[in-house]
Amino acid sequence: GYATYTLKVLLPKDASNLALHIKQPMTAVKVFANGKELGEIGKVGKTKKYYTPAAKTRNFPLPYDSSELDIVIQVANFDYTRSGLYNTVQIGKNQALASSVLHSAVIDAILFGFAFALGIYHLILFLFRRKETSLFAFSLFVFTVALRMLATNSLIGSEVFGFSWHANIRIEYFTFAVVIVPVLFYLRVLYKN
Repeated sequence: GYATYTLKVLLPKDASNLALHIKQPMTAVKVFANGKELGEIGKVGKTKKYYTPAAKTRNFPLPYDSSELDIVIQVANFDYTRSGLYNTVQIGKNQALASSVLHSAVIDAILFGFAFALGIYHLILFLFRRKETSLFAFSLFVFTVALRMLATNSLIGSEVFGFSWHANIRIEYFTFAVVIVPVLFYLRVLYKN
């Protein structure tokens, strides 16, 4: 379906350089402020034919030419059970919000890199010690966690690697369902008796 959220914000006199931060909307969003379109994530439409979901986190710079803002947020979702603005919408200084998004993305990228390197390390160890299958099981677990990191939190997969919204959701659900397999395999190999 589709919906429209409206919000009236009264600004102090010195409010300038503000932005609206929307984190991972569930599918498509279009934002207006004082009647002007600020941008969209995906493509909002009244039917599935005219809508395109997207997995992005975005800041929308707000106009600061008046003491009040009339914010309109249109959302559309025809693909997912959780709909609308699933996460909180924030208003703040544009630079502070951008810095926060970048900080979160950098931390997620470092964690992903660490997990991926850990998986490669254990896989290489396994190639030299084929009898120690616990190394292989652990590397499978770490690769599954690293793959999940691409599709959740800062959405590194869609921002860096260009994953579509559908790919992100599939990876998120797949890794959630499959992560138990390498864990059980690891425990079975480690504690044979």
